[in-house]
Amino acid sequence: MASALQADKCILFVCDIQDKFAHRIENFASVLHVASIMIRGANALSIPVVVTEQYPERFGVTARELTALLKPSCKAIPKTSFSMVTSEVAEVLANHPVGYLLFGCLYRPPYRVWASPSILPPTNCLRTVF
Repeated sequence: MASALQADKCILFVCDIQDKFAHRIENFASVLHVASIMIRGANALSIPVVVTEQYPERFGVTARELTALLKPSCKAIPKTSFSMVTSEVAEVLANHPVGYLLFGCLYRPPYRVWASPSILPPTNCLRTVF
């Protein structure tokens, strides 16, 4: 049986929720709504938030509706691979053996984009979420 996550032992990962992907994501407004709820909840519970952006030079930055909710200390981590586990994210994972909350978008041409919240156990399993 899975145990409940504890706020003081969690991190919220927000993966690649960028305006440039809006036309490829069904119900993008709903994706933003759920992501904003998760970020507000993380802020209220003092849960750290880690944000990644897929190739921001080409696809732009995180949706402004979400960046407005992020604490000033939360800086988006740019990446060019499909994996969210950059060296910066790997460092966060190594220093915080905790439970993870993940909300993000995955786009693999020519397929559609999936947006999904997930709750992950305290293991390094971000690579297997989607």
